[in-house]
Amino acid sequence: MIWSADILRLGWEIAVTIGAVAGAGVALWATVHFVPRTEMKELSAQIEKMVGGHAERLAALESELASAPKHADLLRLEMSVRETGQRVAKLEGTLDGVRALLESIHDHLLNSQQ
Repeated sequence: MIWSADILRLGWEIAVTIGAVAGAGVALWATVHFVPRTEMKELSAQIEKMVGGHAERLAALESELASAPKHADLLRLEMSVRETGQRVAKLEGTLDGVRALLESIHDHLLNSQQ
C-alpha cells in the first residue's frame, strides 16, 4: 500500500509539473500570437485607410460601368451605322448619275455652240 501511495504522489508531482509547463507554454504562445489592443487599433486604422481608398475607387468604377453602353446598345449603333452606310452608297450612286448627266449636257452645249 505504501508503494501505491508513493506512485500516486509521484504521479501527482508529474501532473503538476506538466500542468505548469503547459500553462507556461500557453502563456508564451499567447504573448507571441496575440496582438495588444493598442497595436490592434493601429493596424485596424491602417487597414481602414488602405481599404477606404479602394472602396471609393470601386464605387467610382461601378458608377462608370453602370453608365457604359450595353451589348444591345452597341448592336443598335452598329445597325444605325450600317443603315447610314447604305444610304450614303445610294446617294453616291445618285450623284454619279447626276455627274454623268451634267457631263453629257455640258458636252452637248459645247458641241452645239461650235
